Formats: sequence, C-alpha cells, structure tokens
Amino acid sequence: GFAVVAEEVRRLAQRSAEAAKNTQQMLEEAIKRSEKSADESQRVSEQLVKVKESAEKMFTMIQEVSSASNEQAKGVEQINTAMMEINKATQEVAANSEESASSSEELSAQANELLSLAQQLEALVGGAIGSQTSMNKEREVKHNVATDTRKDKNIIDRRKPKKEIHALPSTHTANKGEVVNPEQVIPLDDEDLKEF
Repeated sequence: GFAVVAEEVRRLAQRSAEAAKNTQQMLEEAIKRSEKSADESQRVSEQLVKVKESAEKMFTMIQEVSSASNEQAKGVEQINTAMMEINKATQEVAANSEESASSSEELSAQANELLSLAQQLEALVGGAIGSQTSMNKEREVKHNVATDTRKDKNIIDRRKPKKEIHALPSTHTANKGEVVNPEQVIPLDDEDLKEF
C-alpha cells in the first residue's frame, strides 16, 4: 500500500509543480499585462495631457475669434456710421451745390444788370462829357475869335487920330430921329478897357 501512496504523492507533486508552473506563467503574463497596461495608461495620460493642451489652445483661439468678431462687428458698425455720414455729407453737398448754382445764376443776372447799368451810365456820362467838351471848345473858339477881332479893332482905333474920336455924332440923329448907341460906333468891352 505504501507504493500506491507514494505513487499518488508523486502524481500530486507533479500536478502541483505543473500548477505552480502554470501559476508562474500566469503571474508573468499578468505582470506583463500590468506593465503593458501601465504603459498604455501612461500613453493615455500623455494623450490626455495633449488633449487638454489642445483644448486650452482651442479655447484661446475661440476667445481670439470671439474678440476678432467683436472688433469686426465694431468695425462694421463704424463703417455703417461713416457711410451714413458720407451719405449725409453728400446730400448736404448736393443741396449746397444747388444753392450755389442758384446763387451763381442770381449773381450772374445781377452782374449783367450792373454791367448794363454801367454801360448806360458810361454812355450818358460820355455823351455829357462829349457835349460839354464840344460846347467848351465852341465857346473857346468863339472867345478866341472875338478876342482877336477886338484886338484888331483896338489896333485900328489906336491908329486913328484922336480928333476923329471927338467928332463922333451924338446919340440923336437930326435926320432920322433915331438913338445911336456909342457901342455900335466903337464897340468896346471889359477886355478892351483892361488894355488902357
């Protein structure tokens, strides 16, 4: 019976050795899997860090895009305001242009009227000056002729004997009864008297 027991013990020992071997293999595989899981976990952790960094960058970019959008909105609003001001200024310029055109037409009409009046005044003044000049020239010629005539008469009268001057007829003629003016016989005026 001892041999049977020994055989059973030997079989159990073999089974135990095989089980231990299998257990060791399983442990080794578990360790390897654990190490692999740790590596995977490390990689996952690294990926998570990268994802976090990407998310932060994405958030920053979103903020920048939002800020840029706000600035663009403000720029568009400013452009709209500027366009409204330009439109208003254009309308004012158009209105001022119309007023300027109307004023220019009125000024042109007034200038034409003033020019016409100036021409008429110039014609009147020129005619009056011409007439006055002609009259002055005519008077001057007549005065010169009269002066020359009086001078010639004075020269002739000076050359006559004085007794002839005293022998002038009286103002009353015996024959006709007419009054004779002495100036008709010897015409003298202030110019002739100044020479004596």
